[in-house]
Amino acid sequence: MHDATQTLRELLAGLEGCHLAGDDRLPITAVAYHSQEVSPGSVFVALKGQRTDGHRFLAAALDRGARVIVSEQELAPPRG
Repeated sequence: MHDATQTLRELLAGLEGCHLAGDDRLPITAVAYHSQEVSPGSVFVALKGQRTDGHRFLAAALDRGARVIVSEQELAPPRG
């Protein structure tokens, strides 16, 4: 049986314009782009959309347990 789990570093390899705040060696088990869908230990992808900017919800995603943030903007590493 093949294990399809990848690290964030592997998943983002070669993707230009992407900034990462957090440990890029984490195995990826959950990815969310809506802060209300973040579960503890997941990755939150902050996207700038037509109606709102996902970067406005970084604090909410971190409060819900995101350990890593993927962003179009440079960010400080997540706390704790």
